[in-house]
Amino acid sequence: TETPTDIPPGDTPVIPVDSPGEVPTPIPVQPVEPINIQSPEPTVPVIIPENPEVPFGEEIPLPVVENNPEPDPTSESTNPIEGQILEGAPSTTGEAQPFNTLSNQEVDRPRYESQLAVADIGLAVQMLEEYQAMEFSNYLEVDLFGETATPDEIAQKLYDLWQETNNKSALIYVSALADQLELVIIFPHNFEVAGGSSDLVASTHLAQGLIDRTIDIAVRETVPNVSREQLLEQVQNLRSELTNPRRLNSKSYLPIAQQLYQSLIAPMEAQLEANGIETLVFSMDSGLRTLPLVALHDGEQFLLEKYAVALVPSFGLTDVTYSDIRNREVLGMGSAIFDDLSPLPAVPTELQNIVSNPWGGNVFLNEEFTANNFRQINREKRFGIIHLATHAEFQGGSLDKSYIKFYDSRVGLNQIRDLATELGWNTSDNPPIELLTLSACRTAVGDTEAELGFAGLAVLSGAKASLASFWYVSDGGTLGLMSEFYSQLGEKPLKAEALRQTQLAMLRGEVRIENGMLLLSNGKTVPLPPELVAQGNMTLSHPYFWSAFTVIGNWN
Repeated sequence: TETPTDIPPGDTPVIPVDSPGEVPTPIPVQPVEPINIQSPEPTVPVIIPENPEVPFGEEIPLPVVENNPEPDPTSESTNPIEGQILEGAPSTTGEAQPFNTLSNQEVDRPRYESQLAVADIGLAVQMLEEYQAMEFSNYLEVDLFGETATPDEIAQKLYDLWQETNNKSALIYVSALADQLELVIIFPHNFEVAGGSSDLVASTHLAQGLIDRTIDIAVRETVPNVSREQLLEQVQNLRSELTNPRRLNSKSYLPIAQQLYQSLIAPMEAQLEANGIETLVFSMDSGLRTLPLVALHDGEQFLLEKYAVALVPSFGLTDVTYSDIRNREVLGMGSAIFDDLSPLPAVPTELQNIVSNPWGGNVFLNEEFTANNFRQINREKRFGIIHLATHAEFQGGSLDKSYIKFYDSRVGLNQIRDLATELGWNTSDNPPIELLTLSACRTAVGDTEAELGFAGLAVLSGAKASLASFWYVSDGGTLGLMSEFYSQLGEKPLKAEALRQTQLAMLRGEVRIENGMLLLSNGKTVPLPPELVAQGNMTLSHPYFWSAFTVIGNWN
């Protein structure tokens, strides 16, 4: 297997429509409180107990160590780690308080895995939520508020969203243990009125005894003989095959895409089909967060052709409340020219396309796209969608190594965090940012810290959701996807479903570059800048062009 290689910034692989030959290597829940961000304080490590035999239904007690006294037995809270968010439920401790034991802690991974393997499903969900919260809190250097949601509470929220959006989602935890794979799926509550009717009821708040749940809300699947090491290698190999510019006219990715499908999707497929699930919301283990899930293949179809797909850091770290995004204006900012990076000639066209019917908003290009302008514009007006058409990198190491490139500077993720606090993006004082889009970003392959920055962007910025890519896609491919996405979002105001329809249109050849024009699925044609016209006709059906993009956070 070749060493995985992402395409460098500014790459523009061109696929001639009629050419079968190789492509030349191109030139380079209504929350209790919204997430609050504070500077963390150093604390002691959390140690998972030695004994892995956890009785079913019991919680792992928080160890008593120095600076961590025995909990008050009169306290109403029983969660061992509470530094998360529970959407739509009252706090059991009064006001939401910071739980600083999430910051600067480490978990003994082998002990965590042994506990998870024997825990009952309720405790497993609690452990998965807490582990994710700890990882993101430590890397993003934020303190998180709230409580851990139970499977029943998650299922109830999924049910409420189903009734509100007419789209049925399932939450899927994927945990890669040393020698096996653990999948935990939570479905929306499904109810029937006592007496045999299977009709869905509009409200669950009926007299006790009138409603019975018709299905298990949570299902666990253990996939043996799939090691973490093997899975991570397959993830990197799939990315390598998808992004190799010499193989964009081939299907060399299919064997690995099918292997991963059999490990990750096939074990739960019957359950998903039986429950009529339409959207898969994944909370992925470290090392798996940059897997292009929509490109997994069952031998006949891509996962994309069956489901919309989204990624969340965890349920507790996601504001899942629904709002019709079409009621919000767009701020489009970006640059086509840079002093130290390759140009992005399609950016002016991209920004004009997205800030148009049915959207309203403002565009700031090149010299207007400065950090100071960005701060001032967002201080004066609250936009529902912020679209940044510029280079962005998610790298390992400290937060400042990952950045978004403005015209005049590189703004590190640590500065984005501070700016979000300054502008009040992470408070309830103003309407939330529904979507933050980065249209030309990439994430370092196999780097878990880079993954945390990528998957934690919405948490860090205070936006409900982000749309970003795992690798750089060509200018033409990005222009096609973003133009189609905002068109679809205007028709189907559910983020993950709008992205799915966009990716399907690209897969089917309904979005393509032909005779100097970008053709969209609705028949609209967009004139291209000279730099893209010179590249000739392009099909955008290869998953390289569409599978890199994912919705992170609020998928509704």
